[in-house]
Amino acid sequence: ERINNKACYSGIDYLFSEDLLQSALLSRSLERSPGEILGKFDRALTNCERVGIPSQTYNILYQKAFTANNWLEMPELTLSCYQHMKELIKDNISVDKIEKLITLYILLRYSPFYGKDTSFKEDEELAFFDEIETKCENLQLVSSKLYLAIWKRQVEIMNLLPSKNVPEKSIKDLQQLLNKALSHLDIPIDSLFKTVENIGKNI
Repeated sequence: ERINNKACYSGIDYLFSEDLLQSALLSRSLERSPGEILGKFDRALTNCERVGIPSQTYNILYQKAFTANNWLEMPELTLSCYQHMKELIKDNISVDKIEKLITLYILLRYSPFYGKDTSFKEDEELAFFDEIETKCENLQLVSSKLYLAIWKRQVEIMNLLPSKNVPEKSIKDLQQLLNKALSHLDIPIDSLFKTVENIGKNI
């Protein structure tokens, strides 16, 4: 009801976008038609772009991409949102944004869709994350750089697991990075536990 009365949002446009997003998520949980769900996401994005709130746009794109992948089986749309997010993160990097982008990268990399669209290539995507890490260093974004370093070390170890030849140094380096991360409140603890769990299951 509040969405239909825009006077409620006078001077607080971000709240209108947030309510539009929640409406899209509600339609998703109620298993409404893809057209209705995506229409609500698009309405939220249109409002965000109108008022100019990049962080909120980024979050809505993530939810839209996650929905497209996990509910609607629309990998092309997931990829389109992911690519849009890559452009946005260049100007506003944070641990939260990196975590969301990595989540979508993993969904795309290990989906049956992988390899069918030449615009998504593993080496190019990993090179992009290297670029973001360099930006983090230049901008002295310590937590964001550390979070990326943990993820990249995890990828390195996981890639070596099939050969059963994981250097002990790689494990120790990861442990050191994880210990450093414990003092960074903006790095989510659950991400650290997932990292340890994923490595432990495969060694």
